[in-house]
Amino acid sequence: MGSLSLNAQLLTVTATEPDITLATSVIDDTAIAQGNTAWASGNTAWASGNTAWASGTSTGGAINALAANAPAWTKLDLGNGQKLAPLLGQGIKVAVLDTGIDIAHPAFAGHLDVASGWDYVGGDAIPQEENWASSGYSASYGHGTAVAGVILQVAPNATIVPFRVLNPNGSGRLSNIIMAVNDATKYGAKVINMSLGTTTASVALSTAIKSAISSGVMVVASSGNSGDDNVSYPARYAPDMQLALGGGLISVGSISLGDKKSSFSTCGLSLDMLAPGEAVVTTFPNAQLTSATGTSFAAPMVSGAVALAMSNERTNVVALYKSVRASATAPTDPLFWSQMGSGTLNVGKLMVTP
Repeated sequence: MGSLSLNAQLLTVTATEPDITLATSVIDDTAIAQGNTAWASGNTAWASGNTAWASGTSTGGAINALAANAPAWTKLDLGNGQKLAPLLGQGIKVAVLDTGIDIAHPAFAGHLDVASGWDYVGGDAIPQEENWASSGYSASYGHGTAVAGVILQVAPNATIVPFRVLNPNGSGRLSNIIMAVNDATKYGAKVINMSLGTTTASVALSTAIKSAISSGVMVVASSGNSGDDNVSYPARYAPDMQLALGGGLISVGSISLGDKKSSFSTCGLSLDMLAPGEAVVTTFPNAQLTSATGTSFAAPMVSGAVALAMSNERTNVVALYKSVRASATAPTDPLFWSQMGSGTLNVGKLMVTP
């Protein structure tokens, strides 16, 4: 059997191809083989609460748009977007297919639906993020907690449904990813975030995603961190979903605050759009915050924006997909503009774009 790694209508999809390994879309180095995650740095204590972004909006959300990310939120016009979506994602379930999350993190209090999730790695009903370090607290966690934290900064009243499909080092089986896509749809998720990827195509995974979209679920996937134009799967299926269904799978790369493609970000003709993915401050296990880099942290910004829009009763997935693209800020990077999709996520404009 092969394996998967992170970037990794309800019918049961049976994989006829070999199981493969997906990888997380994070910046990594050779230490990743030992389970260390180079994407995370500068951990700090959550310290009994959060720091609200001065221009942000919160109505009962456990985590506001953190002040440390203010330049990114300004670039995305998040403040206006949140004001135009007063429910802030309330009633919208966002499935996070990742390494699990820290269920006890104070930032997630009141915003988790653990009962609808599952741990496909451990084979139990508790999708808790785990630390593979041999001793003590370390960076040997995956990035599920960090990804969920980004979503809740954008849509603070959304509900996270965690599905643990990957090990802390980002490896996992394709068959588990497919089951999680099906189960997320079955148990009411309206958005599926997949900050993972593989270089190997899978008909079964494509079929599962197509079924989810047909059932009214928006799927958001990170493009990968190879820095070239080889967008990873499932993000690479975005054009296929446009052709078959009119849209519904948003492929997301990373852009710098200076409007340049992030050096690590994979781009190409199958890329839909970008969002900031450099030094994003977000949640980390053991009631911590961290600074995270990779396309894995750009994708959940788009997932959060979709949740905001859906809480405004915009539940036609294909129409919303087209609005997300149409409202983006056009790319200006002179070297890569033709491979950056429709440009950078613009949350404020999205809320007023039919």
